[in-house]
Amino acid sequence: YPSFRSSLYLPIVSTNFRSICVPLSLTVYSVKYYLHQESTTYLMKKYIEKKRTFNSPIKRVWEAITREEEISKWFMQANFKAEKGYSYEFEHESIICHGTVLEVDPPNKLVYTWINPGTTEETTVTWLLEETNGGTELTLIHRGYEKYSDDDAEKFFKENEFGWNMVIQGLDEYLNLKS
Repeated sequence: YPSFRSSLYLPIVSTNFRSICVPLSLTVYSVKYYLHQESTTYLMKKYIEKKRTFNSPIKRVWEAITREEEISKWFMQANFKAEKGYSYEFEHESIICHGTVLEVDPPNKLVYTWINPGTTEETTVTWLLEETNGGTELTLIHRGYEKYSDDDAEKFFKENEFGWNMVIQGLDEYLNLKS
């Protein structure tokens, strides 16, 4: 912790249940900011959530995220079947991601494990689709970062958060080309 001139400290339990001592000289805003940083760090390691609404019918979006030949056009080269228990691989150049399909509920939900290259920890990716007025809302959730060490959790979280942004953008562009 930074050094403070005041010798009076207030013990607080932060949002991730770590005990911390905050100098009484800090303003209420500073304490809230510090606790928010603690909370953000903790949540960062737990999951990524992305939402996007597409101007495509739910069936079309479902096909794009579950059909091997379509996934290979907008994401990575895919060896994938939307079947519970199927062991899949996504490959791009020297990057290979793999896992197992856990749940398939057409056209609303697809869940699979995700193993980052060079690791053995399984995380979980969930694709949720919901029909909206003339389109489809996608919610993508990637959970399991707490399984990594702190440094790896932060590294993979940042890489995957950036990656999922690119993936969803690629899906959006693909769907717009197919319309």
